[in-house]
Amino acid sequence: MPVLILLVGASSHGWGKNTLALPPALKVAREISAVDLLAESRPLLPSGAFLGPLFDTSYAVIDYRWLEREFLPFYREAAADLRSWASREDEASDCDNYGLFLRQMIGLAGIGARSDEPTAAQLIVFQERSFSGVGRTREKHSVGLFLTDKGWFVLEPQNGAQLVKLSRYANRKTIRYITFH
Repeated sequence: MPVLILLVGASSHGWGKNTLALPPALKVAREISAVDLLAESRPLLPSGAFLGPLFDTSYAVIDYRWLEREFLPFYREAAADLRSWASREDEASDCDNYGLFLRQMIGLAGIGARSDEPTAAQLIVFQERSFSGVGRTREKHSVGLFLTDKGWFVLEPQNGAQLVKLSRYANRKTIRYITFH
């Protein structure tokens, strides 16, 4: 049975009520220790980039098929619902806001599965090239990064349209920062 999150607040249309469904429970491919996750993450970083600290001792590697077939369809709908509700003024709902939303939704999927924290991170890059409907901005940009049983994948959090292998990601050479929390 789906569970809904109720959001109540003021909008430009007055007081409104909106709901977001909770994500499907995470399917875990395997467990990975924090030490091993750090070791697998460091080679992703170009010179000068850095990796945020890990808070947990072990993490849940995400099942790729679950990510592609269950979570992404859910997330695309949730992001569309959020876009229809959220302000687009200034930087009120831009890439870092959607990046946090994506990270929280995958975290809730882990809670629903009663698993360790999923191997999902915010990846901060310099948007030198367009990707997944977001043009070349030549400024910092936030995308989602996932470690799955099929390797590392990147997702544009503002639309969830393209899940691509990190090795094929247009801005992989401009990574500035990775944070799993």
